[in-house]
Amino acid sequence: MSYIAENLGRDISLDELANLCGLTRFHFARAFKATFNEPPHQFVLRMKVEKAKHLLATTRLPISDIAVAAGFNGASQFARSFKAATGQTALEYRRVA
Repeated sequence: MSYIAENLGRDISLDELANLCGLTRFHFARAFKATFNEPPHQFVLRMKVEKAKHLLATTRLPISDIAVAAGFNGASQFARSFKAATGQTALEYRRVA
């Protein structure tokens, strides 16, 4: 969990996480879901959105900079993921935060 949090700014592969734990991809994904009640990719996405929410609420950084800092591959991917996760656009979230 701490490894994921420390490396949110870049793509983290399932293979990378599995290797860190000395497990196959399959066993890692199954153990991860059993532990955290969600698959690894959903957990990573949720952590990225949480980081973006924090940056939106506490900084005046441009949305594109927040997208990169939170580990998204661009503003459009960030916009889609953020809206799907929160039901709001990043600007809407920033206004009420």
